[in-house]
Amino acid sequence: MNSPPLVLHVDDDPNILALVSRKLETHGVKVVSITDPTKAIRRLLETGARVVLLDIDMPKKDGLTLLREIKKLDAGIQVIMCTGMVSINTVLCATALGAETCIFKPIVNLNEITDAVDRAFEKIDRWWIALKDWIERKKAAGDAQDAAQIESQLLSNVQTVFGCCEFDSSNDKISTTPAVRSEC
Repeated sequence: MNSPPLVLHVDDDPNILALVSRKLETHGVKVVSITDPTKAIRRLLETGARVVLLDIDMPKKDGLTLLREIKKLDAGIQVIMCTGMVSINTVLCATALGAETCIFKPIVNLNEITDAVDRAFEKIDRWWIALKDWIERKKAAGDAQDAAQIESQLLSNVQTVFGCCEFDSSNDKISTTPAVRSEC
């Protein structure tokens, strides 16, 4: 049985966290919510989340700084910015740093969030399918050793970041859930 998709949500407003969490959980997405952005990287590593919802204007550490740190850790993590700081500068900066999209507060339509999260997970799935297809083409072309080395190196890199992982070729998804990690 596949576990539900997991999102890490970082926002200093507990009301926003609760509202978004309820909406995403009814949409079939598990949410880990935290109010302290200084703990976000640790929680990201603990949970293995591949999608992050991130507020920009927070005390202790702003969301753009955290976005830089997340992308430095793993550029493949999909980050969706949520902000009340509506300015073209903010949006351009967030996109230049690698954010998938920006959702503006106040959030009038929560479907914006579910749609953005769905698109982020679809993008991750497309990358894994493309990678698997590329490896299969390398094998078919007689480069099986090269393909096996690349596949092994890729999984090793993911294991280094998350502690353990498992690639399920039946659905072309990688699992980095704590349950999988505890079995290693």
